[in-house]
Amino acid sequence: MLAHARLVEQGHAVAFLPDMLWYDRTPRLALDTSAVHVRTVLATVRAGAGERPLIRTFLGALGYAVGRLPARTG
Repeated sequence: MLAHARLVEQGHAVAFLPDMLWYDRTPRLALDTSAVHVRTVLATVRAGAGERPLIRTFLGALGYAVGRLPARTG
């Protein structure tokens, strides 16, 4: 990501870069924060594995991280 950001700074590329890239540095380019960000996360497990404690824990943590989980299907 840093290499891509450098290309953008030098005028050789454009990019959609995550905010975390600027956590500990100040960007040397103009940032357009007006875009609406939408991300879809899909978790797929084998049939019957969705009730395993490790899978349930992971899916719960994932749901917490994104703020919500869609209704379970299957």
